[in-house]
Amino acid sequence: MSEFYIIPADKTREWMDVLSVVEQYDFYHLPGYHQLHEDSGKGALVVFREGEKIIALPLLVRKISSIPGLEKYTDCFDATSVYGYAGPVANKKAASDQKFLNSAREAFFCFAKQRNWVTVFSRLHPVLKDQCFLVGLGETVKLGSTVGIDLSLPYEQQRANYRKDHKYGINKLRRQGVTVRLDKTFESLHEFVEIYHETMKRVGADKSYFFPYSYFSKLCSLKNGCAFHLFLCNSGDRIVSGGLFSECNQIIQYHLSGTITSWLRMAPMKLIIDEVRLWANQRSEMKYFHLGGGVGSAEDSLFRFKAGFSPMRFPFHIWRWIVQHDLYRQLVDERRRWYEKRDENFPENDFFPAYRQ
Repeated sequence: MSEFYIIPADKTREWMDVLSVVEQYDFYHLPGYHQLHEDSGKGALVVFREGEKIIALPLLVRKISSIPGLEKYTDCFDATSVYGYAGPVANKKAASDQKFLNSAREAFFCFAKQRNWVTVFSRLHPVLKDQCFLVGLGETVKLGSTVGIDLSLPYEQQRANYRKDHKYGINKLRRQGVTVRLDKTFESLHEFVEIYHETMKRVGADKSYFFPYSYFSKLCSLKNGCAFHLFLCNSGDRIVSGGLFSECNQIIQYHLSGTITSWLRMAPMKLIIDEVRLWANQRSEMKYFHLGGGVGSAEDSLFRFKAGFSPMRFPFHIWRWIVQHDLYRQLVDERRRWYEKRDENFPENDFFPAYRQ
């Protein structure tokens, strides 16, 4: 007996019951994390189950009528993923059963049309290698690579894989008495948030990256098998850099960080990452320290900085699916006309879905 259903993010127990069955997930899949991002849409876990086999996809469901020029489409919706790496999750019995996966895709297509979803988008998890579950629905696109440190290697080998300038910079910081500490009680969270905001202003980040203090506070209190850790870099009594790192199902994620402008040349994040690696090695169950990639998946200066810690790479894919092609084209045309009425050019690029530009 198969069943297809959807769980809202405020139904924490039901959502976590599903994740406990799929076995392998990250904090990006948690109901609490989706509740933190519900200013962008309603958190929902789409589930297909057949006996002991289960596959689930966390999403944020959005109203299309909230888009300027598309206000009349009150009964139309689309879905996207939270900030970070979400994507589908499944247990081993489901992942190895092609007939089950085909049934899940067919059920998802019928469900999406019935709910009048126009498009679905997700950033897939590089480490969990989940793109195979979506074959036959839309397309998966490889955007680039992310960097990870293999924690199963001897810690001396991990260090040997560092780029020469990283080793030199870390040693120099230590010689100068710069230290890193784990703030277990988050007593310095306010100071970290100020440094993070300073960093976002300096790099000209989009306003969506300026999370308020309440966001960080709730993020650090997430439970359900995952935990956040705040590492701070000090020069004397002064905090010069910091980073939030998650721990979930044998994966450490480098999530958010910041450095004060006057310390940029010293790059204290090198020392923080090295200390987090040493800390992770003491937790024998950890497999990967995932550093992520560059801005927009580009091989930019951020990617090159991360790449200096390890040769390990994970392919990063996005998934985009047009459920209703005719309606999609109609929405894009309506949006183009909205731009033209304002004597503006409709952006012709690869943004998805195009009507949300």
